[in-house]
Amino acid sequence: MKRDCGFSEVHIVGGLHPDWAFDHYIEMIAAIHQSFPRLNIKAFTAVEIDYFSRTSGLSLEKVLITLKESGLQLMPGGGAEIFAEGVRNQVCPEKNFRHSLA
Repeated sequence: MKRDCGFSEVHIVGGLHPDWAFDHYIEMIAAIHQSFPRLNIKAFTAVEIDYFSRTSGLSLEKVLITLKESGLQLMPGGGAEIFAEGVRNQVCPEKNFRHSLA
């Protein structure tokens, strides 16, 4: 059911749930987009995009394309990370989240 909610944007973060598959996030974005087609969907920080890539086995590019095809329009700036692991380890080794999830 398509409806006008009176808002222009929804902002979603916190997508590091250990039990949810990437498909769950795709279905969530698609459901929001289908129900509120005029609503701008801003979701998932770079940390979450990287997490989706690692847990789904998809490339970063495929994760972003899939989210965009589902209705994602914008990403928040918060949580932006350095994807090049070697550079990240030099600049901010405390943010080496790959090792913290192992």
